[in-house]
Amino acid sequence: MDSSGKAEEGHKDEKGAIGSLRYQVVNDPKNYGHLVDKDGKWIVRDDVKFWWRDSDVTAPRAVHKGDLKIGYSQSRNPGWIGQEYGFGWAVVENLKQPVLIVKIAWGGKSLKH
Repeated sequence: MDSSGKAEEGHKDEKGAIGSLRYQVVNDPKNYGHLVDKDGKWIVRDDVKFWWRDSDVTAPRAVHKGDLKIGYSQSRNPGWIGQEYGFGWAVVENLKQPVLIVKIAWGGKSLKH
């Protein structure tokens, strides 16, 4: 099961299409509107820090780190998200203090095993 999702594109690759996070923001602002600013840009959380060492340590971008934002996912695509995006938002909102997420991921693994 793929654990990443598209932030901007969904069915037919239309902006804000069904299946995207943008669709949720537009169509359910009560629950998702807080993810964007007044101009519709994705909010970057500087109170949630993210650190992920790619499985290929020889790659030029082996370590990904910074503030929580759209674009940290297994695909390293700037328009995709992983579970850490929602998790980071939920944890910092409930703890009311800074959070560090250290992501550990191996390809080809399932949570069922």
